[in-house]
Amino acid sequence: MGHKVWNIEEWSRNREIRANLQNVEVRRIIPEDSPKYVDAYIFHAEDETGRELTQPEIDKLNENYDTVQYWVRETLNNQI
Repeated sequence: MGHKVWNIEEWSRNREIRANLQNVEVRRIIPEDSPKYVDAYIFHAEDETGRELTQPEIDKLNENYDTVQYWVRETLNNQI
């Protein structure tokens, strides 16, 4: 049984898909960069089936500021 292959453009824009990512690891969350965290980037993520995203998929997510900011906030909220 194969996994669903998402359109990378759709992935970077769609909030539902973004929210269905799991095991997302964001790096370079520097407190001094608050609130924009311009150096932060998604290092690792998996889709809802547990499939690791490929580097081109990760790169595409990182091109979308809103997506990175969403996961920065999720990461910070989960550290509390």
